[in-house]
Parts: sequence; C-alpha cells; structure tokens
Amino acid sequence: MTLEHLVANYGSFGLFVGASLEGEGIAMLGGTMSHQHLIGVWPAIIALALGSFVADQCSSCLGMAGAIALSFVRFRGAQRVGV
Repeated sequence: MTLEHLVANYGSFGLFVGASLEGEGIAMLGGTMSHQHLIGVWPAIIALALGSFVADQCSSCLGMAGAIALSFVRFRGAQRVGV
C-alpha cells in the first residue's frame, strides 16, 4: 500500500497520516486532490497542518527523552561539587 493509495482511499485521515510520515510530497498531493474537488480545501489544510504538528511534537519529545536519558547515563558516576 502506497501513500497515494492511502490518501485516495481515506481522504483527510490519509492526508493526516501521510503528512506525519512523509510531509511535503503529501501536501502537494493534498493540494492536487483539493484542486480536483476530491477533498475540500479546508479539511485538507487542517489535516496537513495537524499531521505535521503531531509528527514534529512526537519527534521533539522523543529527542528530549533521549537527551535526558543520555545525561543520566553520562553523569551517573560523577561526583557532586559544592553540595
């Protein structure tokens, strides 16, 4: 199953998932679909914006959690100074 197939079959939800996974190519596909009146303009815009936002927030949280875990591993054996 390709992303184009997902978007064609599931509409706004497919745009949301596609924007979360791939990004700009799906945005172009969503614009083409809305131009051909297969999906509304505003549902496409909202689905693409939310999909991109959710993907960015998830990757940011994963990166922050990894940085915190790495700092605990790195400084676990360090001695406290001035406490």
